[in-house]
Amino acid sequence: MIDENLITEYSGTSFDVTKINGVSRLIFADNPKHGIDNIERGAVVYTGDCSDCGAFNRLYVGANWGNVLVLGLGLGVLPQYIKENKNPTSIDVIDNNQELIDYVNYLHEDINIIKAEAYSWTPNKNYDIIIDDLYWDESEVSNQDKQDLLSNYESSLNTGGRIVLPISRQVRIKE
Repeated sequence: MIDENLITEYSGTSFDVTKINGVSRLIFADNPKHGIDNIERGAVVYTGDCSDCGAFNRLYVGANWGNVLVLGLGLGVLPQYIKENKNPTSIDVIDNNQELIDYVNYLHEDINIIKAEAYSWTPNKNYDIIIDDLYWDESEVSNQDKQDLLSNYESSLNTGGRIVLPISRQVRIKE
């Protein structure tokens, strides 16, 4: 969880951030039925760091948390959690929303935020873990979307590196 004192309420063009019972919630204008809350549980589950999260644990068995790429910024809870708990060599985050990138100015200075489209961006380095955090629900991601992401990033993995799609509990490990 990010220190709530660092997150301010915001009303913007593409998203709003409100405080509900002292917890920040981001809601995108184009998808108001879903919200991202400033709670650590999602990051704990998405990194397999929980004893009660079933299939999420197996996604990271034997993982090297060296160079990490997160697809999707949100409030920044996932990259901040990784920085604080996984000791990565580097952590990059890509997002295509400049307004959001400008707003999320409270993350650790070692977290590098890149404005880019997840489906077309070509990394300039290889990663040990790439985590897809672009979707709200498994029903929103098609098999073609998954294949396009895997195809786009597989060549940017180190040997033994993995692309993790937590929403569908899938992982591809580069041999």
